[in-house]
Amino acid sequence: EIVMVSNVHEDKDWLPNPLLPDTYAEMAVPIMLNRDVVGILDVQADTVDGLDQGDADLLRSLANNVAVALSNARLFEQTTRSMEEAEQAKEEAERAREEAEQAKADIEATNKTLEAQIWQTTGQAQLNDKMQGEPDVSSLANSVIQQLCYYLDAQIGALYVADEDSLNLIGSFAYDSKKPTTHFKFGQGLVGQCALEKR
Repeated sequence: EIVMVSNVHEDKDWLPNPLLPDTYAEMAVPIMLNRDVVGILDVQADTVDGLDQGDADLLRSLANNVAVALSNARLFEQTTRSMEEAEQAKEEAERAREEAEQAKADIEATNKTLEAQIWQTTGQAQLNDKMQGEPDVSSLANSVIQQLCYYLDAQIGALYVADEDSLNLIGSFAYDSKKPTTHFKFGQGLVGQCALEKR
């Protein structure tokens, strides 16, 4: 409902504005949005009866346009906020997926490390059992290289010991060459190079 006062000085409910001391007529038009008042358009004139029905119709039309603009602005704000929330939810979901994948990878790495430790410990225990009670160096060497080949699933194995600057074969497994290499100098062949480089 439009409120129009032809002479504000005769209206006991009128509150004067010290910034507008020459006001005599005033009109207030509500800005309605979905039956709710979202604002007020207020105009003042410096003469009595300075505002009429034509002004009221114009202000009502302007108020309707402002209401539509406010509605569009609110809808745009809501849409933008919804899009931002959806993007944020997407980012959070992506982070959660990455964290889950990282946790899975960490668990798999831990399991592999544990499996390797168990495999190594088991192999050492079995090798220790094989090394017990052997009567001489040759028997011990053959027993050790045999166990290592079985455990590592190797087809051929040889055990050399160092004697000054050379390596001598003391134990073997499936070493069926007609002329087995029983002696290497440091730096000779892969065996000798391994000893030379100490790795």
